[in-house]
Amino acid sequence: MSDIESARAKWYHAITNGITRCPVCDRNGVVYTLRLNSTMVRGLIWLEAELARTGAEWVDIPAKGPRWLVRSNQLSSLAKWNLVRRMPKPVESKPKTRYSGLWQLTTQGEAFRDGVLTMPDRVFVYNDEVQGYGTRMVKIHECFETYFDYREAVKGIQRDA
Repeated sequence: MSDIESARAKWYHAITNGITRCPVCDRNGVVYTLRLNSTMVRGLIWLEAELARTGAEWVDIPAKGPRWLVRSNQLSSLAKWNLVRRMPKPVESKPKTRYSGLWQLTTQGEAFRDGVLTMPDRVFVYNDEVQGYGTRMVKIHECFETYFDYREAVKGIQRDA
């Protein structure tokens, strides 16, 4: 194992156990724990209803989404479970625009919404990439009992907590 590979392995081990300060760049790092929660599933249900109401293929969340959904920024977290999909940014868009703002439900999202599919209750994310999933499987109705908890989000990977 090279020095860089060894350093990466040590760094990854450190960030899976909670917030850690990088000795090189002096920034904090952590593997975030995101739990399916009531705001996320309310957003999923609202998105489905808006798609049905308008007959559109995509919904412009910044323009059409209710304030609670836009402010929570929880809809984008559902993409980590492949329950929603963001339309790629158009090439001709403004240079500083990061995303299109357009979202749709996936087939998996529809099955979860209908109670046909169970999902892992948690996803572990580092640098906006999924590192793994929790082992407990939940149906959509169970998510209404869970709320966002910042302390849980930054405590690292605890698969069976």
